Amino acid sequence: MLSARYDVLAHNSSYEALCPGVLAGERNMARRVFLTPECCNAYRHNWYDLRRMVGYLRGAYAKNLGDPQWKGFVAELCSESESFASLWALNDVCGAGEPNEVGAEFGGGGVGDVFDEYVVAVGAECVDAGVYAGG
Repeated sequence: MLSARYDVLAHNSSYEALCPGVLAGERNMARRVFLTPECCNAYRHNWYDLRRMVGYLRGAYAKNLGDPQWKGFVAELCSESESFASLWALNDVCGAGEPNEVGAEFGGGGVGDVFDEYVVAVGAECVDAGVYAGG
């Protein structure tokens, strides 16, 4: 289970096995996706998925405009990731009425490639994530 900022709030043993190291280090998936160097990044997002991820963050940010933690979070991602900054500058907002699936592929953990699909609960405080093993 992820927060609206993609912080890992809860997980199970399968998630821990598929994402080794996630729980020991940075527990924010947006930081992991955008701030981890490509050579070391297990997430293989395509541009469409990254754009939607940023769009959901922008939608959640709109509900937290005065929150200094949100401001700092977005400022950090924009200053440290050219990719995030360019997507943030598009001003896309995902929310009610938008398709609600965001997918990503990642490898590692000794299990091969995995497809990770997030089902976003629009208007909720959390993002519900489901993991599906791919071929």
